[in-house]
Amino acid sequence: MEQSNLKNNVALKNEPHHSVKVRVDPFYSKENLQYIRDGIAALDAGLGVEHSIKEG
Repeated sequence: MEQSNLKNNVALKNEPHHSVKVRVDPFYSKENLQYIRDGIAALDAGLGVEHSIKEG
């Protein structure tokens, strides 16, 4: 069973023998969330560049 607590950046995962490992998900770090917010603000301000999707 895995639980994610986005507010505190912590995910708990049950391991065998009742041990619990704590890991931090870097996607939800303050720095990354700010980077995403800045990108959204730039797009909203019309600073985005449209391009086609490359198929590989």
